[in-house]
Amino acid sequence: MNDHTYSRGAARALTALALGLLVALPTAACGSAGASSDPKPVAAEHDPVSPAASHDQDPAQRRQDKQAGSIAELAQRALDQGAGDYQGAILRRTVQSGSMNAADYEDAWSKMRQCVADQGYPEYSPHKTSSGIYSLTYESQSGARTENSSYGQAVAQCQQRYVADVSPIYQTQLGNPGLYRDTQQAAIDCLQRAGFVPKSYTVEQFDRERARSDGDESKMAFDFMSPQAQSCLVPNNIDMLDVNDSRGK
Repeated sequence: MNDHTYSRGAARALTALALGLLVALPTAACGSAGASSDPKPVAAEHDPVSPAASHDQDPAQRRQDKQAGSIAELAQRALDQGAGDYQGAILRRTVQSGSMNAADYEDAWSKMRQCVADQGYPEYSPHKTSSGIYSLTYESQSGARTENSSYGQAVAQCQQRYVADVSPIYQTQLGNPGLYRDTQQAAIDCLQRAGFVPKSYTVEQFDRERARSDGDESKMAFDFMSPQAQSCLVPNNIDMLDVNDSRGK
């Protein structure tokens, strides 16, 4: 088993999010030049660690367990897995410079939106957080939710072609500079560096608070929905909607 698996694993998670919203709808076959319809198998143990998977990890081990040695290494892994021409060019620049340029990230999402529009669908309008991270949505610019399987397939297809390899690495760069495999540890580290929680604040404490809050962010020890806190939480895929998955419950 090789180590070049992080980026494709994160990309698969994004694609699953895109397609998961369509499970109750008929599946529409689609394809596009430059898009992979058959992603390579991924070894899950090399993906960022989910809260459930890291439940039994020692806190000290969570802080030591890293995805990679650098952002450049993550980008190289994605290249080694066969990223397409467009994303490959961004990844090569990332390897050379050691970080991903925000302009490249913005351009990737711009091309994804244009890709959806070019297929004749309403203008795609992904949600952009205060931290500058985009997240997949299924709403047109007018706000009307489009419950149409072919539209959803187009979004997923364009996501795979333009942002699936790039977006996870940029998210990691912003919200997880320590490159922790445990995304909750990454979020807590970010909150500590921002001064939102004390250095003594732990993942276990965060879990207990989130479980007790029952989805009410006002019950957390910090302002969960503030732009500053969201800049730590969103890149690490943490929100109040997954409170029922909290380990403390």
